[in-house]
Amino acid sequence: MAAAGQVAAGEVAAGMPAGEGAARDAAMAAAVQPPLPFRHTPGYHALVLALGVWVAVMAAFVLHLPDPWWAGISAWMIGQAGQDRKAMLDKASMRFAGTIIGCILGFEIGGRLIGFGPLAVALVMSVVFWFATRKRFTSPHSYAWLVACLTFAMSVLGAVGNPADLAAFVVARGMEITVGILGTTLVVLLLAPPARPPGPQNAVKAPPGSVQAMEIEHVAIISAVTAPAIIGLVILLDLPSAMQIFVSSIAVTDRSLGTMQTKALQRLIGCVLGGVPGIVLALLLPGHLFPWSLALFTGMFLFTFLHQGDPKTSYFGTQAGIAFLMGLITGSGPPTSIGPVIERVIGIMLGVAILLLVTIVLKPLLAGRIRAGRHVVVETERA
Repeated sequence: MAAAGQVAAGEVAAGMPAGEGAARDAAMAAAVQPPLPFRHTPGYHALVLALGVWVAVMAAFVLHLPDPWWAGISAWMIGQAGQDRKAMLDKASMRFAGTIIGCILGFEIGGRLIGFGPLAVALVMSVVFWFATRKRFTSPHSYAWLVACLTFAMSVLGAVGNPADLAAFVVARGMEITVGILGTTLVVLLLAPPARPPGPQNAVKAPPGSVQAMEIEHVAIISAVTAPAIIGLVILLDLPSAMQIFVSSIAVTDRSLGTMQTKALQRLIGCVLGGVPGIVLALLLPGHLFPWSLALFTGMFLFTFLHQGDPKTSYFGTQAGIAFLMGLITGSGPPTSIGPVIERVIGIMLGVAILLLVTIVLKPLLAGRIRAGRHVVVETERA
């Protein structure tokens, strides 16, 4: 108020009537305000993202794709870039590139593994997981490496499980993910406002030999050990949904062991938070498109709000949204059976559990290396 009085007094002293100055200030303030300011609110973004997911899933239904939940998951993950169109397009392009690369490599290598035993598959998976995890946390195209690793694992498992349909499986999975990318990208570009440019962000790059670089190497080692561990446990215990177990274990990995364990626990909780209502709704809404669509839209709207909340807990919303989609979508249309749904949700939890088990077993050995590395750094600084 005091500042406004000073401005008005200055305008009067300069010969400008105070009323004209106030009108000019109001006009300038109105010009600064974006048109339709509600479009910049979290609620509007949640509406746009929920619509993008619904459009992607409906497109997958129309195309009769075998696993339309992958279209929904792709749309959900791409839309989490927020209202920053450039960030969303970058993420969409990396997911598309990673999908194509993973499908091609999975088709070529998976086809050559047909006829070999599980030991050969475990060895190939271990090497690929180790390499892709290192690149994921050292490359500026981290998300592309993550998606490539996921798609490669699914393609190889598809080759081993059903070699006669390998080509159809790879094409279908590529189409499902592409439909999800296009669906949410088009909706966001049409409805979301241009966001204010984000502030400068410095990429985290671990210098060679540093503790951070050692932790990335340790995470890569854990990923490499987890791959054969999953294959062995699936064979010995006849675990369901091996593909989802692999996907879940890859998705949880993080550049820090401590963060990875926290993320794994959040994934388990988010799986329950989204999977349970998804399964319940699949039971209550068999074969009814309109109420099922309304349930899908409402669930994604609410989980987007959770994802946009406190950064420390946003991963709950991320995972809950994934589990909700996998629980609610059972095939090329509204749900008719929940058996596959329950297996997929169990697969998510088993993948996290196996990764945590491998981490607990290896962490004491890896922690010793980190302590030794810190000791070397301290001695170097003293010198």
